[in-house]
Amino acid sequence: MQVLVKDIVLQPNNKVFDAIINPQKLFGFFASESSGPIIEGTTVTWTFKDYNITLAVKVILVEKDKHISFDWDACGKKTTVTIELNSTQGSATSIKISEKPFDFNV
Repeated sequence: MQVLVKDIVLQPNNKVFDAIINPQKLFGFFASESSGPIIEGTTVTWTFKDYNITLAVKVILVEKDKHISFDWDACGKKTTVTIELNSTQGSATSIKISEKPFDFNV
């Protein structure tokens, strides 16, 4: 199984992409802390203070302004998260995030 989330962000692709890979911007809407930027082939740690957990994030692929994928074990099992960004009319961005394989029985 997989988890799939789709949304529209009222910002251009480059700003949405930067908000994901830049640890200083990531704090505003997702993780509480990050050990560094999202760079292909690296492993960073994300801390979620609300849940008292720190996770290793192994970055698999980064395509500037288009695609990010990484492995992590946020639910106790390794999953792959894929983030796809696409321009829409105007200066908005369509974002699609999938995580798989996802075990809903965890």
